[in-house]
Amino acid sequence: LLLYAAELYERGVDALILPDIGLLSLLHEALPDLPLHGSTQMTLHNVAAMELLQELGLSRVILPRELSLRDIAVLQQGSPLELEAFVHGALCVCYSGQCLFSSLVGARSGNRGRCAQPCRMSYHLTDAYGDVVGARPEGNYLLSPRDLFGYSQAKLLYKLGLSSWKIEGRMKKPEYVATVCRIYHHLLQELEAGHDPQSSEEDLRQLLQVFNRDRTSGYWLGNPGAALMSYARPNNRGMFLGRVVAAADGMITIRLSQPLHQGDGIEIWQTGKREGCIVERMYRDGRVVTAAKAGETVQLPSTVRHSGDRVFKTYDAPLMEQAQFSYQSLPDKALSFVVRAKIGQALSVSVVDADGLTAEYESDYIVEKANSEVKPQDVAATQLGRLGGSGYYLEKLSGDMDAQALLPPSVLNKMRRTLVASLQEQREKMSFSRTLNQDVFNAVVKKADAEKKAARTGGRMQYSVLLHTEQAAYTAVRNGFTDVYFDMSGFNRCTVPDLRQLAQFLHKQGGKLSLYLPQVILPREESHYLNLLSAMDTAPIEAVVVNNIGHIRLLRDNGWKKKIYAGSGLNIFNSAACRLMAELGVQRVQLSPELTLEQLKLLDTAGVECEYFGQGALQLMLSEHCVLGAVCGDRKRDEHGSVACSKPCKQQEQRYLTDEKGFRFPIAVDAACRMHVFNSREHCLLEEMPALYAAGVDRLLLDVRLYDERRTDMVLSLYAEAAIDDFSYEEARQRMSSVIRDFTKGHLYRGV
Repeated sequence: LLLYAAELYERGVDALILPDIGLLSLLHEALPDLPLHGSTQMTLHNVAAMELLQELGLSRVILPRELSLRDIAVLQQGSPLELEAFVHGALCVCYSGQCLFSSLVGARSGNRGRCAQPCRMSYHLTDAYGDVVGARPEGNYLLSPRDLFGYSQAKLLYKLGLSSWKIEGRMKKPEYVATVCRIYHHLLQELEAGHDPQSSEEDLRQLLQVFNRDRTSGYWLGNPGAALMSYARPNNRGMFLGRVVAAADGMITIRLSQPLHQGDGIEIWQTGKREGCIVERMYRDGRVVTAAKAGETVQLPSTVRHSGDRVFKTYDAPLMEQAQFSYQSLPDKALSFVVRAKIGQALSVSVVDADGLTAEYESDYIVEKANSEVKPQDVAATQLGRLGGSGYYLEKLSGDMDAQALLPPSVLNKMRRTLVASLQEQREKMSFSRTLNQDVFNAVVKKADAEKKAARTGGRMQYSVLLHTEQAAYTAVRNGFTDVYFDMSGFNRCTVPDLRQLAQFLHKQGGKLSLYLPQVILPREESHYLNLLSAMDTAPIEAVVVNNIGHIRLLRDNGWKKKIYAGSGLNIFNSAACRLMAELGVQRVQLSPELTLEQLKLLDTAGVECEYFGQGALQLMLSEHCVLGAVCGDRKRDEHGSVACSKPCKQQEQRYLTDEKGFRFPIAVDAACRMHVFNSREHCLLEEMPALYAAGVDRLLLDVRLYDERRTDMVLSLYAEAAIDDFSYEEARQRMSSVIRDFTKGHLYRGV
């Protein structure tokens, strides 16, 4: 990857977008003057993260799509880095960088840019018995958001003063990219010129026509609840064209609500099915036509037999043709010429292009007095404007020209060709102007090159238990587990107990309590957690487990002197990330569950203690959108304002997202109303403990947050037995099938 980055660097790439903190430290060291941007995959949502990452070489942050305009304004005010935000296109339902759904279900990792989009599939919300709850008549695409649509909020977005707007164009056709970029580019030009752009009905139509999953303003104005989602359909629905008003003899009659052209694609929504076709023949008043206007009635060949069906236009042929034309060749760049033509002096011409490149040419020709009345400005404009095929066009001509100056066309043509050639040469050099510092680069490559570790012998696996109730902590201690992580998020809306008292109890039992922070703590939530931690200053707390890179800086800046561990939210994939954690004073890291056993063997842990997810339901998603609140709690936002959630999660009954194959994914809700989605099958790596320990894993994480008291005791007693000695381990393996039946080993052997 470093070699590839070096090639991009030498080719003049403006910046690299990075999802990984380990890669950030490597690239900044290897290519120190290459701008690096933090991907939305980094989940960077606090000023502390931006301050820390600026020191590590980052120049820009791409913000999470879950932030409100108010959140963004706070970050913009405090951030030392440039900020970039999504303004248009497809939305993820999960916080980017915190999603393992595609990875675990389809072996295609969103963290590797290969998401299979399981959120666009159909799900039912069910109870523990498999019965559907909160059924929605609109459809069952419960995890499929509408597309972000910033056109209507452009003035508010512009006032934020962001460095960049981001359009999501991946997995879209070039016609989509061309259309959306053209419209937003024009919108920005108007805003930057100080104008108050008014919404254009034609722009709105084109934006929706080119791809329409229904539109949303996302979280900019607050949590929209059900209004965020496209329940009925996860893909392009097109634009409403009209209704079938008659159907007979292989023809349908449609009253048009918008124009229709030959070559357009339409889709007729019938009960239980949809029929799509390309308009090849169209009739109006019995005559063949190639186009019809809104309000007119047309007839089309079709097998549809029912009137009243809705018709949508899914492909607009003229719009697509316009978009294709726009990208078939690069747009010409504007040139401004300045001519100095004084009689008796050498003719000189200078030029500047739209990017600020300049050239100047002083001719051998000494300007003579003309015998005709032809204006020299007209001659210069004609000859210097002959730029066809050069990639430039004449935008402005100015200068100091005597009224009777004679300007021979042949001289001007030569000067034009020379100046344009100079600009093109400069442009080519500008694109390939970087030179690699080979010594520095080679040293970083050598350091980054993985070396196979010797297999570890001696010693035994250690354990950490992640839990969210006081009772589970007592059960863990009773089974001999001394390293306890308490989830601080109010998981499953359980009340956080007196942590000082719990810490003192564990301490007396020889145990250690660590506080496990949420993956997302928005700026407006920071004071709550800082106050909680401040109150624990004199309590026997072992450590805080952080799940965001910024929380390391936030803790240190607020006086936290005890240990800091790195949780799963940091996505520790590689040796460079482990080295960075060691440099930042982190003593323990939880490694990504996407790492295979062979990759674990190669990992240089840099002396930090390494933990790997070993038992429990692995969290697949963290979402600001709560399906339970939207479907059962009536949470939504419409033209009348917001409707508050009725908090169905308080019932404490387990709910599941059940897919079409019958797999049930447990969901939980925390105190901030964020939804956690877990794998349908629980992890179990008890059998792999010797191999994992030999590969360099120091401890397994046992997550019992979804277990009831009885199951917590059964599972923990099994691992407690396995921890004693080899004989007990073999007995635990034999007993495992009676405790844990349907389980997965995740990516340990299959990878992503």
